[in-house]
Amino acid sequence: MTPAKRRIKRVEVVVFCLVLAIVVMVSVPLITGQQKSANYTEALSNTRSLSCAFLEFDQEFGSFPTKETRSLVMDATGTDPGPPTGSANDCFRQLIAYGIQSEDIFFATHPEGSSKPDNLTQPFATEALKPGEAGLSYVYGLNTSLDPEYPLLIAPMRTGSHLAHRTYGGKVVVRFIDSSTLPCTVNRHGEILLPDGTLLFDPARPIWQNRPIDIRHPEFPN
Repeated sequence: MTPAKRRIKRVEVVVFCLVLAIVVMVSVPLITGQQKSANYTEALSNTRSLSCAFLEFDQEFGSFPTKETRSLVMDATGTDPGPPTGSANDCFRQLIAYGIQSEDIFFATHPEGSSKPDNLTQPFATEALKPGEAGLSYVYGLNTSLDPEYPLLIAPMRTGSHLAHRTYGGKVVVRFIDSSTLPCTVNRHGEILLPDGTLLFDPARPIWQNRPIDIRHPEFPN
């Protein structure tokens, strides 16, 4: 190969590498954005499916799952849910004991360690909704007689806080106690914003002034 041909070959290689790099730079954000959108859609769909279960549970036991309904569920179903932890998983296990057949609808992709449910629930106390198999946070102590503006299920929230992760492309899933949703977003601080720009968990909002904001977060593997 002559020097001139070698130079042309090197130029072709360099051009190819540049084109490839540009393609990768363009593709990665698109793929990442599509994955974030898919995670949001999955969580939204699962909360919609769960809404019906929560409403049926409320009609049967007088509220959504709490430590008070725990004993009622045990008596009604003969199920031993194991030692109470107070987590979202612990509350959600009452719904499984009451009759939900699949763990899948409790799942939401979460940056703190989610894993797809295996739908194994026996033995119940150790297998039902193991850490990582639920990704939804749960606002505790509500029932259907309350203001429909109360949020019930939220994802993805930061464990131990009222803040959300931005891993759904700045969106956050919020399902309210009347089964409705609103297009909520997350600001740079992690605060959840309603469509009108007000903070979902602002203590000054009328719905919170007479009720503590008690959020139960999911369990994740250590």
